Amino acid sequence: MTKHSKRLILIDDNPHIIESIELTLNSHNIEINGFTNGNEAIKFIKDTDFSGVIICDAQMPQIDGWDTILELSKLGIHDRIIINMLTGVAEPPDKSNACAGHIFDYLKKPYKGKELIELVERSFSNLLEESA
Repeated sequence: MTKHSKRLILIDDNPHIIESIELTLNSHNIEINGFTNGNEAIKFIKDTDFSGVIICDAQMPQIDGWDTILELSKLGIHDRIIINMLTGVAEPPDKSNACAGHIFDYLKKPYKGKELIELVERSFSNLLEESA
């Protein structure tokens, strides 16, 4: 993965959060795709053979973050993605236990820009280590 090939998917039903994260990461040479629901992101990942980092909101209508992760795990792409959860939930639902092995880290809302950048850098470093 070269510096220019860093790819990140943001999944959050709030377009302002997607925009905020994009602005924070703007100078980090990352290709960013934002989606307001998990189904759109899953389709994109299938259609583009995506490899990279995913930041997924936990609470969303239609398909929540936990179900989005469970659907992604069925694709068998765990070796080429790192999934992080973005959440304001203090107590995750029981189904989050089924996702535990697929989640690299959590970013709690409200977050600071520095926390986001550190999480993304750790995620890409881990992805590089796994693919080496």
